[in-house]
Amino acid sequence: MGRQTGEGKTSERRRREAEGRRRKKKNRRGRTAEGGGRKKKTGADEVRVPTHEDGTCLFWEFATDSYDIGFGVYFEWTKDSSNVVSVHISESEDEEEEDLEGEGDDIERLAGRKHESGRPAQSVIIPVYRRDCYEEVYAGSHTYPGTGVYLLKFDNSYSLWRSKTLYYRVYYTR
Repeated sequence: MGRQTGEGKTSERRRREAEGRRRKKKNRRGRTAEGGGRKKKTGADEVRVPTHEDGTCLFWEFATDSYDIGFGVYFEWTKDSSNVVSVHISESEDEEEEDLEGEGDDIERLAGRKHESGRPAQSVIIPVYRRDCYEEVYAGSHTYPGTGVYLLKFDNSYSLWRSKTLYYRVYYTR
């Protein structure tokens, strides 16, 4: 019996140490200039990251302190020359999104196309799904398909009672 208790303490200690390492990693990510810790209530956030002339690939990393969050990546086909990264916050995700999957790789045609609402056309890179990013840091990358703006969408609309702290980092490389 004493042996089982000792083994339980060892596995509990390992679990606490792993949790501590994961929290340190999240805290380190949250202090970067590219993103930070932010309390995420219900609704959706959209981080708009324009393609950069010196880059060819976009990278992202994110995590929460507890519970999952919805995440997806879209690409807006626009020739906007602004290099400003911005965050847009909404309380609900009621807007219809135009999905241009299957449109082919005709960049010129997609870049000039507009949604019926007058907004630039969008392509789905990664659909919005719930991610267990409280267990480990969720990371990914995508090679620029052309000139435009990446939309990183974080969705917590399904979680009416639980707000979450979101840590993220976004950067480009050649």
